[in-house]
Amino acid sequence: MPVRGITLTVVSICAVLCLACSNEGSQAGGDKRRAPETPNSAAEPAKPATSGACALLTQTDATALFGKPAAPHEGGAQTPDAKLTACGWRYAYPDNSSQLLQLVVYDSDIAYSQDPASTPFAIGDKGNVMVSKLSGVDVFWVQKGKTYSLSYSTVGPLAPEQTTKAEEVKTLAKTIAARL
Repeated sequence: MPVRGITLTVVSICAVLCLACSNEGSQAGGDKRRAPETPNSAAEPAKPATSGACALLTQTDATALFGKPAAPHEGGAQTPDAKLTACGWRYAYPDNSSQLLQLVVYDSDIAYSQDPASTPFAIGDKGNVMVSKLSGVDVFWVQKGKTYSLSYSTVGPLAPEQTTKAEEVKTLAKTIAARL
């Protein structure tokens, strides 16, 4: 039947194209700009920037909070004028559940905000913490004229429920504040 032959040909071509465009295909000679994906490779410590937010929030900090080896988080907040710096760490489980810890440092205190549902938190010049099953744990504070935001969140069934780490995140925020 000609329709079956055409369908088989189309499926075969799609399979070849998918393989050519996949990570395996790129290692066979395709796009060399992409590094192989290793979601949690912590055999060698990651080397994010040694100044700014990543000097304050280390891989060791994230690994201790996660109870799993932290890997650098790609992306996150950034501005072209360097008004803020950000550092993120993550752990990805085999089922794509994950833990994410991020520190954002704003170059002024104007970025500070306090959600009406947050509670005051004794840190820096002024601070607050928001703990929510929906958004995780967020600690905001102002210190030495800058605004700091430390956020922890999880997604998926294998990751711990994010609010269970609230006290640990608050302790980590105080540790970061002491590094300033």
